[in-house]
Amino acid sequence: MAMTISEKILGRASGRQAARAGEFLEAEADLTVTNDTSGHLLARIFQEAGVPRILHPDRFALLLDHFVPSNSPDTARMHRISREFVQQHGVVNFFDVNEGNHLQVPMEKGLVRPGMFIPGNDSHCTMFGAVGAFGTGISTTECVELLALGKLWFKVPKTVRFDLVGEWPAGVMSKDVILHIAGKLTANGANYRTMEFAGPAIRTLDMDGRMTLCNMAVEIGAKAGIVEPDDVTLAWAGPRARGPFEVVKNDPDAEFEAVH
Repeated sequence: MAMTISEKILGRASGRQAARAGEFLEAEADLTVTNDTSGHLLARIFQEAGVPRILHPDRFALLLDHFVPSNSPDTARMHRISREFVQQHGVVNFFDVNEGNHLQVPMEKGLVRPGMFIPGNDSHCTMFGAVGAFGTGISTTECVELLALGKLWFKVPKTVRFDLVGEWPAGVMSKDVILHIAGKLTANGANYRTMEFAGPAIRTLDMDGRMTLCNMAVEIGAKAGIVEPDDVTLAWAGPRARGPFEVVKNDPDAEFEAVH
């Protein structure tokens, strides 16, 4: 059965050899990411629910980046609770204040790698698709369930492909492209779809530009944004990788809901 990148990644994460868009499945996360807007809430819900531990603390990353420096006693308390939470549960991938953005740091540190399934407690986790991973946003309560049980149910999204052709004119950047697409499709134009960015112009686009496209996919309603890995991906992600990874590509006859 021919599959898209999204179908392959979610199928593998659910322990299946194949998955089809529209199916519901329970998928095991390779990494879960959150930040200081939710770390203290996770700690409270864990305590209230009586959850004794994070099932896979090595698959969890928490970064303090939204309230840096702390702007009030309340945010200082939030930071303290987050620090205590990761220490209590043996979380190694903790990045304190001044480390950087909670989406960019895991990518630059090699925690995010091609082919991974990464639900995160931020809607813009779609940015992880720039390296050919499936990143998507989940709620705080879903994050608790995922950390406690290791897996969560998902619906496999259909894929809409955007082929960018031609050359980049001077002064035109990826942000211009994604805003143009958003203007054409509107905020609901890709609801619960994977937006896949492809074509000759993508192959000449650097990783920063790819991150911008995938990050903004959620603003059009997308469940994920993704770029199929190529030489640019591997040259950037390979030396950074903190573990093994498998490059996932579309089958030649994979079915897309639409191609623009």
